[in-house]
Amino acid sequence: MSEIAPIETSVTAEKPERPLAAGGRCTDWDEYRSQSSAIQREMMQMATSVLPDLSGIALLPLPPNPPPRSDAFGVPLATLQVPGESHGFNRTVGSFVIIVGCLLLIVAGIQLGTPNPAGAGVPIATLIGIVGIGAGLWFAFFRQPSLSTTLWIFEDGLLLQQANDMEACGWDEVRDFRTDRQTGRPSYVITTRENRRLILSPDQTPTIMPLAEYIQVRIASVQLVPRLKRLAKGERMRLGAITMDRDGMIAPVAARWTEITRVLADDSQVFVDTRTGPAWHPIPLKDVAMPIVLLALAHILMEDSTRLPAEDDA
Repeated sequence: MSEIAPIETSVTAEKPERPLAAGGRCTDWDEYRSQSSAIQREMMQMATSVLPDLSGIALLPLPPNPPPRSDAFGVPLATLQVPGESHGFNRTVGSFVIIVGCLLLIVAGIQLGTPNPAGAGVPIATLIGIVGIGAGLWFAFFRQPSLSTTLWIFEDGLLLQQANDMEACGWDEVRDFRTDRQTGRPSYVITTRENRRLILSPDQTPTIMPLAEYIQVRIASVQLVPRLKRLAKGERMRLGAITMDRDGMIAPVAARWTEITRVLADDSQVFVDTRTGPAWHPIPLKDVAMPIVLLALAHILMEDSTRLPAEDDA
């Protein structure tokens, strides 16, 4: 188990000036933001989270001429190399499939030229040959390979390099983060600002779990309040399989926040308990985006949904 040590995050939790009056709707976002005990509680939990110590993980030199945006990410902490495919691999496999398809067509042609063609085998071989050639052409020349990626983790974001292409993505710009622990070996999927999709697993490196934990908490600490404000303004937000707005959950569980009693998660599922439902509603964790953000938003809105300012004032 890796050592853990507390580090500073971008969240600053302050004691609210005065608690929200029971049932009282705030006049604007700033008033609500400064007085909500629920926001302060969730932010304090994130700010005091004990995160993995990344000092023992390898840190490679930064590539030359990184995107200027990465200058604002602070200090690089660790490097992760994710293996992938190459264009040469695509062309080799695609060419092999094309050759097999051509051989099948040749065999089918020879059979057709004999006095007694082999019944239904000829058209089947012809069809498989044509499909094989098409699939081989697609794989060799049109399919985009999943390129190997070098990932630098900074205090405030990620720097990705695939071949000669680089992307700087701040924690506030990460589009999706998902966890799948159903197989017993956890895997993590990150979708960046430019829609690059990274799949991380312990098969790549034993250090993936502390890295993924660090990334997940940093994303949540930065995105929680902006997402809450978007909900307060009336946005309908989708976090994977779960859709919500300022009034309640819409899918897969339909209930107002005042009707929801608990939202919890374990290693494989998110559970929603309502006053109107007969039992817990389980949702696979792998289908939920930003699970830490989801839980924090749910806890805040279960407590504060009737105190949010009007949409036009949020």
